[in-house]
Amino acid sequence: MGYTYKPVFDDHCEHGESAYIGSFDLVIRDSNNTFIEGFYDVYVYDGIRGSEICIRYGNEPADYISPGRIDQFAQLQQDEVKTCALALINKHGRFRYEKEEVG
Repeated sequence: MGYTYKPVFDDHCEHGESAYIGSFDLVIRDSNNTFIEGFYDVYVYDGIRGSEICIRYGNEPADYISPGRIDQFAQLQQDEVKTCALALINKHGRFRYEKEEVG
């Protein structure tokens, strides 16, 4: 796995250069011992109640996942993509979270 600080894909979501955190490539061996390589661009942008994440995996406008706030994303079941994205965000060290007071 490698990291880079230049987007691999076009920013169709238009988060902008300031929201770009970095990119990583991930090689996974499937059940047939075939290696599958994927590239991912990670963006963190200001949402309503904190920093939200967008992960782009292709050049088509629909080739992205946007699972919400980073704190919600971190609580999802982990897989290789989520682990690498969180490591990249942690390395960059830039996100914001606002707790909503109840009561």
